[in-house]
Amino acid sequence: MGDEILTSENIKEILQKAVQNKNECGFAAYIVAKTEPRLRKMILDEGKINSSNYKHMVRDAILNVLSEKYLNDEVEFVSGENIADNQRKYYMIPQSEKYRPFDYLKLQGPDIPEFKFDQIDDAAGIIFWFRIEENEFIIKAAEI
Repeated sequence: MGDEILTSENIKEILQKAVQNKNECGFAAYIVAKTEPRLRKMILDEGKINSSNYKHMVRDAILNVLSEKYLNDEVEFVSGENIADNQRKYYMIPQSEKYRPFDYLKLQGPDIPEFKFDQIDDAAGIIFWFRIEENEFIIKAAEI
């Protein structure tokens, strides 16, 4: 998708591809920390590569929720510029050169340190990263 403007249809198409092709979908979980480094990778693998892998179970559960909650016909995604009271819509707020609140989420591959349980007091949230084909998206699952 690159720098294209996302529409409601584009978002649903990307989510649908991930749901329908979950075994080809890249997936990782991260702790967002209060201090540097802001991202710390959660290790979900049990060392096994098979269909009962815990990482796959987490990925599949999240994709099932996405399918049920965000892919039905009534769901509408709109630009953040159109925010109004009492709307039941999901807002898209693109980053720009002046507004980049999620820069710390730029994933740095193997350079991201592993989260250790003794760092739990520094945890600020949990995010899940997905990649399907050339598209990536991040789900902010919790704020601690």
